[in-house]
Amino acid sequence: MKIYPGRSRGFTLIELLVVIAIIAIISSLLLPVIGRARRKSLRTVDINNMRQMAASSFMYAGDFNDWFPICTLGAGNSGGKVNHLLGIHYTRYFATGPGANQIVPTRYGSWDQNVGYLYGGDFIQNPAACWCPLLQDPPLEISYYQTNGGIACDGTSSVRVPYMYNPRCVNPDGTPVTVSTSDPVRKYNKQSGVRTLDVFILDYIDAGNGGSGGPDGASGTGVPFTEQDWPQWPSPGIEAGFTDGSVHYCKLNIKTPPPYYPQFPTWMSVIQNGLQNSESGSSYKQYDTIFSICQNQ
Repeated sequence: MKIYPGRSRGFTLIELLVVIAIIAIISSLLLPVIGRARRKSLRTVDINNMRQMAASSFMYAGDFNDWFPICTLGAGNSGGKVNHLLGIHYTRYFATGPGANQIVPTRYGSWDQNVGYLYGGDFIQNPAACWCPLLQDPPLEISYYQTNGGIACDGTSSVRVPYMYNPRCVNPDGTPVTVSTSDPVRKYNKQSGVRTLDVFILDYIDAGNGGSGGPDGASGTGVPFTEQDWPQWPSPGIEAGFTDGSVHYCKLNIKTPPPYYPQFPTWMSVIQNGLQNSESGSSYKQYDTIFSICQNQ
């Protein structure tokens, strides 16, 4: 074999292809690990968001005569009434107004709803704490509402967050949640009304055609089990914050307790195929069962 001075031997085509194949194999092994690590770090942010909202709610109650942030939307809230929930998705309204595509001011106003009061009163200074970082669908992300350095209403004059805030409710006559179609009243209006460990803030379950089907969640059935529409994907459960400020993961791949939907083997099946987010008695019943499942874990 002759060696010519001044000339270097480069890669052959076969050697180059082998190197590319090795890099591709290593990448295919590392990318899922990196993806899981990223989602794990975002879950930490999700948990911290819930803790911050819960702690801020109790501080708010200390300043506002024992009241938690209220909801004033819906027909049941006319005449000065508050916290009649026209559908569970009303618990995720952050603001309604001051107008379509207008910035929501960082001070109290008639536009505030639910955790919007925490933002309006500077109990939460960074609005990103009100948005779950795990959901990768535009209508469920904070970027959907960020513009000109602030949080702006969408074309329907509303801002919504991907958390269910203080969602437990009773019927207006004070009886437990049933299949009644009347607007239930929020169970925990005041801090003094919290007498047991119960759910207070949960990852939003967007019944309908996923977040892309519309951010209001007012219609539709079922939740796609995808990274875009399920906050704890690929885990079949949700993070829930409780009335003592704790947060923990709640499994939903458990047997459906009778008499709720005995034809489905687990509640994940119910959520994927039959969950409703409409203003109806059946949807209140479904969500109340989910809250109870979380409460009892």
